[in-house]
Amino acid sequence: MRHFFIDKSELANPSPIITGSDAKHIKNVLRLKPGNEILLFDGEGGSMKLK
Repeated sequence: MRHFFIDKSELANPSPIITGSDAKHIKNVLRLKPGNEILLFDGEGGSMKLK
């Protein structure tokens, strides 16, 4: 499973938005599709699994 750092305030959102270079990396390099799982973390112990 791929892991991505996200701001703590965005992680609190039930539908966090991934932008910038991480979004481009997910789409163009990793070629992940809807339904692929990723793990978002805030660096302070908070995390969220997304499909």
